[in-house]
Amino acid sequence: MKSKIAYFSILAVLAVSVVASAEDYPLVKVVATEKGEGLYLTGHIIPQDGALSIESARFQGRVLSILKKEGEVVAEGTPLLLVSSSEGTSMLQELEIAKKKNSEEFIKAVGERLNQLGVKIDGQKIYIVATQGGVITKRFVEIGSIFNLGDPLVNILQPSRLGVEFDVPEYEISKVSVGQTIRITTVSDEHKEYTAEIETIIPTIDPASRSIKARTTPVRLPLGTALDTLAYGKLDTAAGALLLRVPTTALLFGRDHPFVIKRIKADYRAVPVEIVDEEENNSTIRPVDGEGLFPGDRVVLSNGIFLYHQMTAK
Repeated sequence: MKSKIAYFSILAVLAVSVVASAEDYPLVKVVATEKGEGLYLTGHIIPQDGALSIESARFQGRVLSILKKEGEVVAEGTPLLLVSSSEGTSMLQELEIAKKKNSEEFIKAVGERLNQLGVKIDGQKIYIVATQGGVITKRFVEIGSIFNLGDPLVNILQPSRLGVEFDVPEYEISKVSVGQTIRITTVSDEHKEYTAEIETIIPTIDPASRSIKARTTPVRLPLGTALDTLAYGKLDTAAGALLLRVPTTALLFGRDHPFVIKRIKADYRAVPVEIVDEEENNSTIRPVDGEGLFPGDRVVLSNGIFLYHQMTAK
């Protein structure tokens, strides 16, 4: 980085016992820049806890018909599969007996058992139903498939409970904290922007990529958004901060922060700044803690280290 090279040059200059007058220091105006500050990150769509439901078989049976396909939206209780099952037939018979006896307690007990098994009975038909609403993302069975207890049948994803997991480079970790606002776009629609907050930071550095993981709060993405979809994020690391541009030669080093020397009438003052971005000849900066530096102010353009040496020697 040019700034680091400038730092060593400044140390060398400090050893020179040349004293210049104030008139020898050219000045340049500070200008505002529209270049917004932010940290750009890449990540992918992930499910929040409970967002992905794997509808598994809770009894043994065979698939007679597939009622909902991948990509379809279903509500809780929506029939997914028409099945045949000895256990289902047994429950069907129990329900018929309960209705004949007009026993509300017996009917209620059979109904609770059906809910536990994720089953709905309509006439003589037995259905496996969705236990949560969402989008069917994957189906594991076909017509005629035999399923056993615990076999996965379909995956259902709740789009309202999706988040994004971003990779944060090791050298940018200090800029990321829980609660920060991040603006998100997906590779499938880069013109639509979503807003979330950083919810969790995983404090483990990947040895290969030298990055950590930062996860967001839920993002209301469109129905059909696939898991692992590539996403981009812009983290507002200093929302509302004043950003300024100065020639790189105006930046000095040697204190806790880089600084510029500002001309105030006939006097000078060192103003600490943070470097936001560096180009070939100009740097985008921000005053530290909002200290006085504004568009139109004049700062020393070059040879400022001589002036600073005189200022500190007083």
